[in-house]
Amino acid sequence: MNSDRLNNNDSLYRLRIISKKELRTIVPYSDQHLLRLEKASKFPRRLQLGENRVGWLLWQVDAWVQSRMPRGGPDDEGSGGVPLSPLPQLRGGGATMSIPSKGGAS
Repeated sequence: MNSDRLNNNDSLYRLRIISKKELRTIVPYSDQHLLRLEKASKFPRRLQLGENRVGWLLWQVDAWVQSRMPRGGPDDEGSGGVPLSPLPQLRGGGATMSIPSKGGAS
């Protein structure tokens, strides 16, 4: 019976359609950039749900996000995932950053 529940949840997951608002919480790209990626077949295609409503299958978006994640660890760049962006190097005379102390005001 427990495996039936798992199979049912998997079926529901594969059918779950998310709205543009929900998509933006998962993928922080502009509407224009998402459309460019879709047209280039680099992002899951939207479903036309009604005259003024679109949605995306959650499992396809999740699969896309997983394909963009580095595999292994933060230093793993040659494994098929997208490498992490390097941190900016701060040099003398350039930009400075201040990090507040845990104790409060300084």
